[in-house]
Amino acid sequence: TETDAVWERLTQGMRVNLNIRPIDFFGRSTHVNHQINDGPCALIAVCNVLLLKEDIFFEPHETVVSMEYLLNLVVSFLKEKDLVENVPCILYWNNH
Repeated sequence: TETDAVWERLTQGMRVNLNIRPIDFFGRSTHVNHQINDGPCALIAVCNVLLLKEDIFFEPHETVVSMEYLLNLVVSFLKEKDLVENVPCILYWNNH
């Protein structure tokens, strides 16, 4: 279907892994993820903001995450905050 084709284009490259590293941020330990090669910089930036705000978390021992995992973290956060209705592609993601 057309929706499936759009979703396929949106998620191309989501199986790519990103390195994450622990950092100290205002006296507390957290993580940031960073790009190895070209990738969805906006998703990485959103995740880093949510990590720094303590809205999402990685396990302390994690050093690598997939783009798909990051997207799921953002989707879960948006659903928890009841914001998901404003993001059509995320609605599609959660219904499949």
